[in-house]
Amino acid sequence: MSSGRYNWPGSEDTARSTFVHEFAHSFDRTIKEFIKPYGKDGSHFANELTKPRTAFVEGWAEFNEMLDSSDKVRHINNAITFIKIEDKGKAGTYTNVEPDTLSGKDILSVEGVNAVIMHRIATEVPDGKDKVFTAFTSTSWKLFRSLKTITSQLCKKNPDNIAAIAKIIDEQTLGKLSDKEFKEFIGSSDAAREFLKNRGTATKASVEATPGATKASGKPVKFQIKIDGSNPFGLE
Repeated sequence: MSSGRYNWPGSEDTARSTFVHEFAHSFDRTIKEFIKPYGKDGSHFANELTKPRTAFVEGWAEFNEMLDSSDKVRHINNAITFIKIEDKGKAGTYTNVEPDTLSGKDILSVEGVNAVIMHRIATEVPDGKDKVFTAFTSTSWKLFRSLKTITSQLCKKNPDNIAAIAKIIDEQTLGKLSDKEFKEFIGSSDAAREFLKNRGTATKASVEATPGATKASGKPVKFQIKIDGSNPFGLE
């Protein structure tokens, strides 16, 4: 890449990670929300609260980076320990809030959370990586995708994995999704209903965060590409 951004010692990994991120975007036809998908400043960060389709689009690209870089896995998981919310009136001014002050749906509008959920499914569910890519490619005709498009397809095609997939979603949303909301992500099959029955009562309380004055900071953070069946990213 011909850019001063990568002219420093060790920048090869960052350049590689950026390439993975942008290459992943090239396989995704999802249309983001039409009005200010990245908020008032037009920027986005792994731990920023944006919108569902936007969070999926960026989360998909970050998920692919995570598959290739253990540093990126640590970076994204550390980033989402707090969530950035942009002031609606002042571009580039953010408040940092604890995830447990948000609703489950809001937590799922954070790109880093989307990335972590897909990465956990890919690495914790048997053959999870191939299953995630199959769900992605088989729904590529849908232009208005979000994370629930992928997870519901995963659950539809892999009913034996529903409990494992749902557990990951439940943990990453801190138990904040109601059963009705959860069904959007895992469906309403017998296995899904069994998970919800055993899950216990979901936390329904949510608090709308108040924007403040924390300035955003962020950095993209590896990839050999080969086309391999349903998985467009054959990692070395």
